[in-house]
Formats: sequence, C-alpha cells, structure tokens
Amino acid sequence: MNFIRPIWLFGLICLSFLSCNTNGTDSHFGIFLLGNEDSDFFMTTNTLSDKNADTVSGKLSNTDLGVFTYRKGFYYGYNETTGDITKAGIRRGKLQVEKRLPFREVVTWRPVASWHSWLNDSTLLMGSSMSGKQFVFVTVDVNSMKVSRSGKLDIPLPEDGYNYGGVMGRLAGDKLYVAYMLYQYENKQALPGDTIYLATIDYPSMKTMSITTDTRSTFPGGYILFWQVSLELDGDIYFIAQPGGRLRRHPDFKSAVFRIKKGDNKLDPGYFFPLSDNLTQEAYGLYDVGNGQAVTKIADRSRVHQFSDYYENNVISYHLLDLKQKTITKMPLPDDRLDFHKNLIEKDGKTFIGIYGPDGRSAVWSYDLKTGEVKKGLQTSGQILMIDELTH
Repeated sequence: MNFIRPIWLFGLICLSFLSCNTNGTDSHFGIFLLGNEDSDFFMTTNTLSDKNADTVSGKLSNTDLGVFTYRKGFYYGYNETTGDITKAGIRRGKLQVEKRLPFREVVTWRPVASWHSWLNDSTLLMGSSMSGKQFVFVTVDVNSMKVSRSGKLDIPLPEDGYNYGGVMGRLAGDKLYVAYMLYQYENKQALPGDTIYLATIDYPSMKTMSITTDTRSTFPGGYILFWQVSLELDGDIYFIAQPGGRLRRHPDFKSAVFRIKKGDNKLDPGYFFPLSDNLTQEAYGLYDVGNGQAVTKIADRSRVHQFSDYYENNVISYHLLDLKQKTITKMPLPDDRLDFHKNLIEKDGKTFIGIYGPDGRSAVWSYDLKTGEVKKGLQTSGQILMIDELTH
C-alpha cells in the first residue's frame, strides 16, 4: 500500500543470534537500530545517560522478525514474509529465538491497520482490519506460543468502495474498544471520512455492545502493529486522532487527543485536546511517559514537499503533553525523522529519546519531566528505533 514507508524499513528488526559474549542479565536497556547500510543491530547497555557508555551490540540476520512489543523479558515480532510470530529472549548476552508460531498457517491475518493489546503477561490480543475490509481478532498464549482463540468481530462491514482506516484497538477491563473511520482507499482524491466510529465490545464474548460516532476529528489511530496511539490513565483511555498527510490529510480537522472514560461506551464529549492545526503541522503517535504525560511527534509541513521527506529528512519535533491539564510543551531537542517505533522510554523522572542526526548517528537525549533540563547521552551509529528497559 503506497502510504506505508518501504516495507524493508518496517520489517527491519530481524532476530537470530548475536555474536557477543556478555551476560544479558547485567544490562538494563535493549536498543534496536537500523544501520547506515540497511543492516539491523541490537544493542544492550547499562546506562542511557553516558555518551561513553559500554555497550554490547551485534548484527542481526534478515531472517526472523520485525519486533512490535516487549514484555517480561521477551521480544515479540511478526515477519511479513514468513507469516510467523517469534518470541526471543536475551540469554548470556545473545538475543535468542525461543519459539515460533506459524501464524499464517493457523489464522488469516494481515498486518496493515492492525493493533495489539496485552490481556495479561501471558496473553496477547491482536486485531487486524484485514487491510480495511473485515475486523478480526486473535489471542496468543505467549507461554506456549499457540493461538488460543480467533474470530471475526461483528462490526458492520464497510460499503463497497470503502475501507476502515486509522484503527485504534485497546482492551480495558471487560471491554475492548475499537475506533476507526471509513474512507475510499482506491479513490486517492477523496478525503478521509469525517466521522470517528467507536465500537465497544464485550470481553470475553467479543460481542459488539454499541457503536457510537463523533465528528470532532478523524483518523483515530494508526496502521502499523507496533505504532503506539493510545494509553490508559486512571482507568480512562486516551488516544490520538491524526488526520495527517502521511496517509491522506483532511484539511478541516485537527490532530487531537480524545478520551473514553472508564467503563463508558462513547468518546467523552467534554474532552478534546487539539495538538496542531493540521495545516502547518501534523501530530503522530501517543507515547506514554507516566504521570498523565505523553510524548507526540509533530511534523512541520513546510519541510515536507514529497512523501519521502517524512522519513529521509529531520522534519519532526518532540512535544510533551499533559493529558489532564491539556497543555503541550515543545521539548528543546534536535529535530528527527518521522518513525513510528517506540524510540523513547521513561525512567527515574526522565524521558530518554533516541534521535537520529543528519550525520548518520543517533544520540539518546534525556528530558527531565519536572525541570525541563535536557542532556545528551549515549551515542551510536545508525538510527535508534526502539528502546526498552530489560526485565529479568
């Protein structure tokens, strides 16, 4: 699909075995990078703050998986070529494949316009719009790496000529929320739909309880399995609507954060947090950094003249959101390329963000969430894509 960055950039995190000999349990952080020659690397480090930090890295072979989540000591990825879901852990300093699930042999699945949500530490819920035509769900027991359940969601199918778009899926308590809009994918001149649909689905029956609508913005979510577009705060769900030009821009709507109050079945009519005017700027992603705060990436449209500018040039800045107070603060950090991976993490009251410079190197910058102080830390070749705190 032509709105997605070249597929080798999205399926780039491919895991096999690393040629390193340190004990992985001694490292606190795992980092995935895209090398300057399109090679993939995994790196462990004990600190993100020290620019001279000792690190252990290894080149990955392009045979296994594109990581989309980390949980309790394991990375999980989906390989579009093989259709496998792979579970990999760090053992004696090596990123090592533990188990594979031949997903495509078990269920019908497409990664475009898909999402994932954890039910608990051992159960992963995954959803897909099947390229915008039919919502499906799958639950995976990550201990056995077997599909425990799958099926279609009873959300009305789009009319002929229309697709679901901008999908957000998140489980909260006994409810699964799926937000989407409808648009004419084949008609490139048509605007995206002007209505957000929110399906409230009972869990575990997976029966749709209601579908409500909202017309304050559009494109309520993302379209890549690893893209973070929602978070839970005090039982409420916050998610971003991002009607930006990277897919198909709607000139009349602003990028904004919406809220679903705990246990409710509609978007909170009293909450609307605009992030940009969508004429000069576009906001992408909602990355949780704790205490009611989140980071979003805002693209400067004056620097985007063609599609490739989003991911080849440094066109985005980072902004800190206070979701309850509805305030937005531009973080005094270097500009970056637009990428949807989770290239940031919160630790000890600071947000650490991996930013790719025009010199082909990345630096991890820290931003103190109380004082706003900024410091440059760990530096490395290549583009940092994901940062996770390792658990043991």
